[in-house]
Order: sequence, then C-alpha cells, then structure tokens
Amino acid sequence: MKKFVLFLMMAVLALCVAVPALADVYPGEEATVSLHLSNTNAAYVSVKASYDTSVFTLVGYDTSVGQGGRNGVVVYDLNGVASGTIGSVTLRVNENAAPGTYIVDAVLTGCYDVDENNATASVSGGSVTVASKATAAPTVEPTAAPTVEPTAAPTVEPTAAPVIKNDWRYNQTVCSLGIRFRDINPSLTDKWNMFTPIDLSQDGVQKIDLIAGNALVIGSVTVEVCGDSVTVTYKISNAAEKRDMAFTILPDLDSVTGVDIAKLPSFTFGKSISIANDLNGDTNVLLYVVGHADCDFMDARNEYFSANGKNYLNTVAQLKALLEKN
Repeated sequence: MKKFVLFLMMAVLALCVAVPALADVYPGEEATVSLHLSNTNAAYVSVKASYDTSVFTLVGYDTSVGQGGRNGVVVYDLNGVASGTIGSVTLRVNENAAPGTYIVDAVLTGCYDVDENNATASVSGGSVTVASKATAAPTVEPTAAPTVEPTAAPTVEPTAAPVIKNDWRYNQTVCSLGIRFRDINPSLTDKWNMFTPIDLSQDGVQKIDLIAGNALVIGSVTVEVCGDSVTVTYKISNAAEKRDMAFTILPDLDSVTGVDIAKLPSFTFGKSISIANDLNGDTNVLLYVVGHADCDFMDARNEYFSANGKNYLNTVAQLKALLEKN
C-alpha cells in the first residue's frame, strides 16, 4: 500500500514538472495575454484589458474573429458570438516596473443581442510575471572576427503577400443615423429603421452618418440648404458597396403609416428640392434615408456602431428635442 501511495506521489510530481512554466518578461519587453469570452448570448461584444498602468504600456489589440486596434477587441456576428479566445492584448513592460506577477484582466465594455438589447457574457484575461532586470542574462558579444560582407549585390528575398482578413455581409439594411421608428411608434415596424429630424431654416451643410445592419458606419448623408433649395447627397465608404438607396422628407411622424420607402413619396439624390413648393414651406421635417449595401465587417474604415453607446444616446436626446418642435 505504501509503495502504491509513493508511486502516485511520484506520478503527480512528474506531471507537475511536465507543465511548462510561463516565461518571465523583463522590463522593456512585450507580453501578450489572451482574452477569453464565455457564457454569452450576444451578437455584439466589445472587450478591453484592465492592467496596472504603472507597470505596463499598451501596444495594441489583435483578433482573428473581429476587429482590434488600440481601443479593444470588437466581435459582431448576427448568428451569435462563439465562446472562446476572441483576441489578445500586447503590453510593454515599463523600464521601472518592479518584479512580480501582475493580473491582466478583461473588461466587457459592450454586450448586445441582434436587437441592441443588453446581453450577458463573461470575460477573462491572464497574468504576466515580470522578472528583475538584474537577473537577465548579459548579452555576450562575439569574439570572432567580423564577417566581411561580399561586394556582390545581396539576394533580395521576395516579400510575402499580406494576409487579408475580411468578413463581407450582404444586403444589409442602411439608414441615416437618427431615432428608431419603433422607439416612438412600435406599430410602424419591429425593425431598427431610423429617421432623422432636421432643421432646414438656416443655410448650411449637415452631415449625418449612414448606418448599415444596425452595426456599422459605412458613410454619410449630406443635406445642403441654400435659401429655398435643399439638396441631399450621400457617400459610401470603400469598404461597402451599395445595392439601392432612396430617401424621402416627411412633414411629421403623424403622417407616417409605414416604413416601406416604395409606398412613400420619394425625392432624387443630388436634385434640388424647393422648401416652399415641395415641402409646403415646412423647415422642421423628418429625413428618411433607406437602402441596402454589402459591407465588410472587418475593415477598419467601417466603424462599429452601438444603439446603446453613450454618443448615440446623446445624439438621440438632441434629435428628440428637435422632434418635439416638429
């Protein structure tokens, strides 16, 4: 019996020895920590790392399943974001960092379902062990005579083609940034379609973001007022391709019985509209731009949009104030 217990103890010890320890990181070096997602029912998640800024400096985020940069990792999937490793954060250890093991945690900065309602998820990071710089092995200079470079032209190594990551999604609904119809009058639609209250009483140019799939900013709409004339144009980014686009200008929400643009009076992009003749002199109106486009969800030129984001909520508050004047 004692021999059996001794055998088990030796086996456990052998297993412990077989597990490789994480390499220490020295001041001035970089460390990469994976970011993990679990227990989620979300279609959109954004994650950032939380760490001791007196020890680490951010280098950047990376992901193969979403979008990374210096602001965190964003993953969007209409079918639901899969649990697992969604990306990583790379940190540089500051030169004055003290030795020790430091937690690099993950923080969930956004988590929504396809209808922009709050969803649930758990995120986690890891840790980094910083070693004393004094214990780092000194660099040994070679004692051999320096190699004499040949005078012949050096061989030029071919440059590998960069790996292009993309995630094109097709026939996404496009609207101008504004108030969702369903938030004001749910009987009109259960979709996320938006309308934009605008004031045409002053000469000038107004630019409004174009939102695709309730998730991306893919371009902008420009409304230019000059005296009695109003001209509406739009521009799509290089990371999206339009399928169809249309717009109308409505006097008020009471006149709207549905959001199907084919059943509403429409105007032509780039063609002058008379406020007096075409809009009955009304300068507090509702712009409704709607269409469809194919979009690359991984191209950084398409910024991510969230209807629960602080910037959008502030914009909606201002637009609702303008709507009340309508």
